[in-house]
Amino acid sequence: MARGSDKSCCARAECRRTLARRFGQLAAITFTALATLAAAAGASPTPIVLTSPALHGNREVAHPISSHYTCKGANASLPLKWGAVPRGTRELGVFVMHHVQKGHLAADWAVLGLRPTTRAIPSGALPTGAVVGRNSTGQSRYSVCPPRGREVEYGVFVFALRHPLHARGGFSAVPVFERLEAGSAAGFGLIGFTSRG
Repeated sequence: MARGSDKSCCARAECRRTLARRFGQLAAITFTALATLAAAAGASPTPIVLTSPALHGNREVAHPISSHYTCKGANASLPLKWGAVPRGTRELGVFVMHHVQKGHLAADWAVLGLRPTTRAIPSGALPTGAVVGRNSTGQSRYSVCPPRGREVEYGVFVFALRHPLHARGGFSAVPVFERLEAGSAAGFGLIGFTSRG
């Protein structure tokens, strides 16, 4: 979602289908939920241009990521950058998610409490005030660790929140993610990558 044209298309059905093809079922579920929200509210969530210097090449597909950002290497968190967020945003949240089976999500990283003026997160560090949730391995940290011999597609999401969640460290990531995609987000950005165990 790095090109300027993506800003104008992300609220439309064809862009949702493009992203669904790019990131598989994860994107399909998320954009279906956002489309439902948009229909109910009479408006679409504002697209946010999300990028990572760790992801290179054509962003129309999810590219393999360096083992530096997985448990095969340093397991360092992804560096992320994003553009403008909707007016009235009170808090930002970042999630890394993947599917473990049909209809079920797993969380690899969950961060809330980011100030609305935040526009980047460096690898291996978080801004003051950031709150880290509990991932699906029960740890309050970033960890991308696909099963050995299996390639997994991951989605990286940034959400713009209209109302602060006041989350505490160790919050349960998956329920919060599902709450955000179901209607609490004013804005939304998505990129993806793959990793093989």
